[in-house]
Amino acid sequence: MRCAWLCERLWTLAYDEKTGILKHEIFRGRAQTDAFLEDYASFGSALITLVDATGDKIWQKRAAELADRMLARFSRPDGSFSTTLNEESLLVPVTDESDLEMPSGTSMAIDLLLRLHVASADTRYLTAATNAIQRFSGQFHNRPEAWASVIATLNRYPLPSTRQSAQATNATTDKNASGGPRELASADHVHVAASVKSVPEGKVIVVAIKVDDNFHINANPASYDFLIPTALEFKGIKPANVEYPKSVRFTSRFAREGLDVYEGSVVIVATFPKGSLQGGDPIQASITAQACTEQVCLPPSTVPISIAASEQ
Repeated sequence: MRCAWLCERLWTLAYDEKTGILKHEIFRGRAQTDAFLEDYASFGSALITLVDATGDKIWQKRAAELADRMLARFSRPDGSFSTTLNEESLLVPVTDESDLEMPSGTSMAIDLLLRLHVASADTRYLTAATNAIQRFSGQFHNRPEAWASVIATLNRYPLPSTRQSAQATNATTDKNASGGPRELASADHVHVAASVKSVPEGKVIVVAIKVDDNFHINANPASYDFLIPTALEFKGIKPANVEYPKSVRFTSRFAREGLDVYEGSVVIVATFPKGSLQGGDPIQASITAQACTEQVCLPPSTVPISIAASEQ
């Protein structure tokens, strides 16, 4: 069988059984460049497919070995996967956001893990797959067309009930309105309150932000153009000035040069001239922020604020 011959050749040339390192490509008979998440996952899935085609358990053993190496090298504490072994050299870690024209590394990793669980009944693979699924469940639910490969996998290999899986894996998820899991967003870790005070120049709206422990949000201005700054906006009115707090410097293995962020409790002050806050309707405003840890950034959130007329 040609497929078996090809997989044997790839195993011999691209995978080092002593170190457990897989290479990304073979050029003129020489394997080179450290493999990515999708390489481990897709090769492992090819090997487990050979078990179905040939009945030879050696392919299952090799697929399990690749899966173990993949989990050791690419798993993150939040259940997601890094896409490269060199993540510490990146300013912002890269996380799969969809399948695009090919299945993503995340989708292929979930497929491999669930197939191995079915083949071996090893709960380690089910736990790892469930953690990843619950980490991305909001995206799978809201954008199924962008995750066609993983949706197909979940239809083939349905998980135990959501409640049981969440309890078994201690995944950091919440429940959405329908009772299913949802992906946590920045609003789960950024808490906002506002009040109005009179000053000689007119009035100020003081917006207090509390960021949960072990999280931070980007300062305004953000350190880089591609980062989302924390921003205060008002609906229908424009302040004369918005004063953002002083930032602190955050460094980690993926931001060695440091980023300007807000941590803990901070205050944003918006100043309005006299007479500009008249009327009995509540003031509508919002805070946009993205909460991050040392390892991952959650999807950004826009947190609404409503200030009652009595406070004006």
